[in-house]
Amino acid sequence: MHSLVHAGPGRHRGPRLAAGPHGAGQLCFRPPGVPGAPAPSRGATLSDQSLSDADRALMPGLTALTAPDGPHVWTTLGFRLTAAEPGRASVAWEATAAYGFVTASGPVIQGGLVTAILDAGMGAASRTYLAEDETFLTADLRVEFHRPSRPGLLVAHGTVERRTRRAYFCSAELTDTAGTVLAVSRCTNLVLPAQP
Repeated sequence: MHSLVHAGPGRHRGPRLAAGPHGAGQLCFRPPGVPGAPAPSRGATLSDQSLSDADRALMPGLTALTAPDGPHVWTTLGFRLTAAEPGRASVAWEATAAYGFVTASGPVIQGGLVTAILDAGMGAASRTYLAEDETFLTADLRVEFHRPSRPGLLVAHGTVERRTRRAYFCSAELTDTAGTVLAVSRCTNLVLPAQP
């Protein structure tokens, strides 16, 4: 079974296992049997680390993210799922200056792409609760930009704050490698039967 690593204090309430390779307060995915292994490389997903049968049984909704077929926004942008547990997920992205614009203070990542990774974090957290025959549709999405997002590693930490039979109420924070919160988001995801 895969281990989630949580170093330092934070909002993720799982067991504290060890310090992660990205520093304090960062969640990362550690392949089984490899102590201290780095997080997956750019574009890697949990499927690249042989998601166990127990993990698949616990969170079958993640299948859509661990093995996308054909064109997929995660593949296009290089998003990667770095942590997942029921109700929580972290999605990382190595943002380059090509995804932004130049300002007097340096390059800034475009707000729509910041929104996309926050949405991906909340969507991945929602998927941890979905059954194989379910999907979801985002009904609303709100973003607050606290600081400019600069090129580099950005991580969206998504959480399902409350869920009912038909709706998941989610939040996410976007942080940089220093752990600085750059943007926050909230959304409502409506649970629907999956269409064949």
